[in-house]
Amino acid sequence: MENLKKLSDYANSNKKPMSYVRAFRKAVQAREFRAIMLADKFKLAGTTKKVKPREIEEYAILDTPEFTAWHQEISSTLNAAVKGVPTFSDLQSGKVSIEEAERVTQAILEKQAQRNTMQNERAKTRRSGSIA
Repeated sequence: MENLKKLSDYANSNKKPMSYVRAFRKAVQAREFRAIMLADKFKLAGTTKKVKPREIEEYAILDTPEFTAWHQEISSTLNAAVKGVPTFSDLQSGKVSIEEAERVTQAILEKQAQRNTMQNERAKTRRSGSIA
């Protein structure tokens, strides 16, 4: 019998468990390594007071060199910084790829721009005296 691991063991030991699960599902779909969805579920730990634990389907993972390499790479990327923004040394050492760091940067900047647009619209509405 092949050596099997459980997704819950890896996901809940990560600083960003939901991000780990999302990346895991994408990797399984892309067939980067082998995993089997199970009927079992596990509680995914919440990372903040606002994020409540949720039930996630369990997977059995075939412990292969491909999975080990993927796990080490994604864990170092996700655990590099609390908000996903890498440190300079992470970029220099190659722990975080430039491409991934650029995606994170763009996502943060887009979110900030959306927030600023909404705040500006609310301020205009207040100044004009109409209620939205």
